[in-house]
Amino acid sequence: MKYKILVLIFLIFSFLFCSKITYADNQWTKTNLNSANVSTIETTPWGIMAGEYDTRLWLNPHNGVYVSSDLGNSWTKLGLNGRGVTDISYLNQNLYVSTYYNVGNENGFFKSVDKGITWQHYGNNFSASSVLATTNSVILGTYSQGLWISKDDGVTWEQKIGDGFFGPQISEISGYDNTVIASTGLQTFISNDYGSTWNELPQLKDLKIKYIEIYKNVILAGNSNSTGLYRSTDYGKNWSKVANWGNFPTGAIKYYNGVFYAGKQNPISLKFTIFKSVDFGLTWEDAFLNLPFTDGNVVDISWLFSAPSLIFTATPSDGIYKYTIPKQESNVLPFLNTPWKVKNENELIEKIYTFFDHEYPLLGYPYFSEPISAKGTTLNYLGIREKEPKMYYSSHDGYDFSLPYGTKIVAPAPGFATYGYNKTGLGNYIQINHQNGYQTIYAHLQKAGIITTTGPVWIDTGSQIGLVGMTGNTTGPHLHFSIAKIENPSIKTDPFGWDSQNVNQPEDPWESFKWSDALGNHTGTSSEYLWKISKKDLASYLSQSTKEVVLENKKIIFPNNSTIGNSTIFIESNSKPQLAKIQNVLTYIPNTSFIVNLYSNLGEKLNVDFLSTLEIDLTLSELKNVKFETLKIYYLDEIANTWKSLESTLDLSKNKISAITSHFSDFAVMGEKIDAQAPETQITISDNQIDGWYKTYPLITFSSATTDLDKVFYSINGEEDWNEYITPFTINLEGIVSIQYKAQDINGNQEEIKDILIKIDTKNKFKNTVTIKAVGFSTE
Repeated sequence: MKYKILVLIFLIFSFLFCSKITYADNQWTKTNLNSANVSTIETTPWGIMAGEYDTRLWLNPHNGVYVSSDLGNSWTKLGLNGRGVTDISYLNQNLYVSTYYNVGNENGFFKSVDKGITWQHYGNNFSASSVLATTNSVILGTYSQGLWISKDDGVTWEQKIGDGFFGPQISEISGYDNTVIASTGLQTFISNDYGSTWNELPQLKDLKIKYIEIYKNVILAGNSNSTGLYRSTDYGKNWSKVANWGNFPTGAIKYYNGVFYAGKQNPISLKFTIFKSVDFGLTWEDAFLNLPFTDGNVVDISWLFSAPSLIFTATPSDGIYKYTIPKQESNVLPFLNTPWKVKNENELIEKIYTFFDHEYPLLGYPYFSEPISAKGTTLNYLGIREKEPKMYYSSHDGYDFSLPYGTKIVAPAPGFATYGYNKTGLGNYIQINHQNGYQTIYAHLQKAGIITTTGPVWIDTGSQIGLVGMTGNTTGPHLHFSIAKIENPSIKTDPFGWDSQNVNQPEDPWESFKWSDALGNHTGTSSEYLWKISKKDLASYLSQSTKEVVLENKKIIFPNNSTIGNSTIFIESNSKPQLAKIQNVLTYIPNTSFIVNLYSNLGEKLNVDFLSTLEIDLTLSELKNVKFETLKIYYLDEIANTWKSLESTLDLSKNKISAITSHFSDFAVMGEKIDAQAPETQITISDNQIDGWYKTYPLITFSSATTDLDKVFYSINGEEDWNEYITPFTINLEGIVSIQYKAQDINGNQEEIKDILIKIDTKNKFKNTVTIKAVGFSTE
C-alpha cells in the first residue's frame, strides 16, 4: 500500500511539474499592399521594402519599390516606377536593386544611398534578375548575360559567369559571409571569396535549383520542379536530398533565429504554404500559410526583428503576407517560488550579484575548464555578454543572490532535502530533489538553522531549509543557488531560461556545447524559465505615433518630433547596481533598476538620437538612510564602467522622480547615504606572551564604538568558514595563526577586512631564532 501511495505521489508531481505548455501558431495576415505581383521583399532599418514586377503593362502597374514603416499596415511608393523590380538587397545604409524594364535608356542595376529617395544607375543596360550586396562586393545576376561582380560598390563591373553579352540566366544568388552561391537552373556555382572565383557544384547539376539559403555551414537548395529540397552541412561539399520534404517544388527559403522557413505546396490541401524547420533543414512542419491559389509558390521571404518578430512572404499573385512568430514552447511548467520572502517580485532580479554563464557554466567541474579566450566574460540569459566587473562571473554555474546575513532560506518547491559540506567551495549546503526531474542547491548557509545535517528528509514549499551565512568560499553573505536535471547533476541549467534579444546570439551556446574529458562525452543542456513569478520585462514595436511605454513603475516618454519609428524597445528589470568603492557613499533605492535597449528592424542595437523623459514612481520603494535632496536617476556609462547621474527632478508629493536622457542604458535611482561611515572593529587578545609567543591559548574579544553596529564576522587562517561573533572565544591552535575580521552596521556599511597574525606556543615547540653551527661556505 505504501509503495502504491509513493507511485501516485510521483505521478502527480510529474503531471504538475512536467506538463508541456504549447502555444498555437498565430494566423497569417495579408498586408495592405495594393499589388498582387510582388517579386521581392527586403528588411531595412526604415521598414519592409517590396519590389513589384508585373508583366501586365496595359494595367499601368507601379513596377517600382514600395516601403512600409508600420509592419505592413500601410505602404508608400518609393521610386523606380515602371522598371520592374526583380530583387532588392540592403547593406550598410545602402539599397541595391535589380530591374527588368528599360526606362529612359536605363535598366539593370540601381543604387540608393538616401533610403530610396533618389536612385543612381550604374553598369550596363541589361535586364537583371537578382542582386546581392556583400561586405566585399556587389553581385548582379542577369536574364541573358550571366553573372557580374563589382568591387567598388557598383561603379564598375566584371563578368564572372558567361561570355560577354552571351551567358546563362541567373535565377538565384544567395550569400553568407564570404560564401556566395548562384544558380542558372541547370548549373549551380559556389564562391568562397565574395564572388571573385567560382566553382560548379556537380551534385546539383540539372536539378533546376531556384531558391537557396545559407547559414554558416548549412546550405539549403530547392528546385522549381518536383524533385524536392537538398541540404549540405559542410559548406556545399556534400549534398543529400531532404527525405522529409518529399518530391514537391520548393519556394523561397529564409533562415531566422534558429528556424529555416521555406515555401512548399501542402500535399493534402494542394495550397501553397510555408513550412519551417528547427533542426537546420532536416525535418519540416507546416506553418499554415495556405495561400488561396494552387498555382505558383512563395517567391521571397524576409524577417523583421521585433517582439514578437515577424516573417513576411511575397507571393506571385496575391501580394504580401505576414506571420507573427509564436512564443517559443516551454517544456516545463514553472514550479519554483522565490527561496526567500520577498518584499516585491522585482527582488528576484534585483538581488542577483552573479549570473549563470551560458558559455561554460562548469565552475568547480575538475575535468574541463573554459578556454582562455572566454575567461573574464559572462553571457547571461538575455544573450548579453559582458566583461568583469560589469557582469560576474565567468564560468559560473548558478546565481549568487546578495542577501543579508541570517536571511531565512525556504524551499521554493517540495522535495527531499539532503545536507552537504564543502570547505573550499559551497560551505554548508542543502540539495533538494524535487521529484520532477530537477534538483536545486542552496549554498554558503550557516550551520545553525539548517533543516538537516544528514537526510534525506521531506520538505514542503515555504519551509525553512537554512539561513544565509558565509561558509565555504565566500567573503560576504549571499545565497548561491543552482539547479540541474537529475539525470546529469553536474550539468547545470539556468532557471531564468534563455531569452536572447541578440540576433547575433540567437541560440543558447550551452544547449549545444559538446566536450570530452576523462569521464567520457558530454553535452550541455537547454534552459527553461522555471520561476512562478512572471518575467518583469516589456517589449514593444515603436511607431512615429508612440508617446510612451510603461513597465510597472517605470515610464519612458518620447518627444513629439522623435525618430523612434521602425524600432523595438526592450525594458527589463535589472539587478542592483554594483558600485565602485569610490561611490560607496551612494545607496540604491529598491525597485528602480532597469535596462533599456532599442533595436532596429534588423536587430541592431541603436544609439538614441533624441531626448526622452524617464519617470519612476517611488511609492513602493523603501527610502532608507538616504538624503532626499540627493536622489537622482543614474545611468551606467559603459565606456568608463561607472554610474553617472542625470539632472533629476524629485516630486515627493507624487512620489515620483524624473530625468531627461539622450541615450538608453542601465538606469537606477540612487542617493547619498545619511550614514556612509563604515564601522571600526577593535580586537583584544588576552595577554600572556613571552618573546611575542602566547604561552596559553589566547582569548579573542571584538568590540566597536559604532552605535549602529549590526554584526562582526571573523575567520581563522583564511580557510575556515566566516562566523558571526557572539561572545569572546579561545583559539586552541599551535603556531602562527591568521585572524581575519570585519564588521557591518545596520545601514549596510561594511568595514574592510582586517588581518592579524598571532603566535601561539603552549608546548614550547617554537623559537624566534635559528642557530647555525659548523657550516662552511664557499664562493666561486
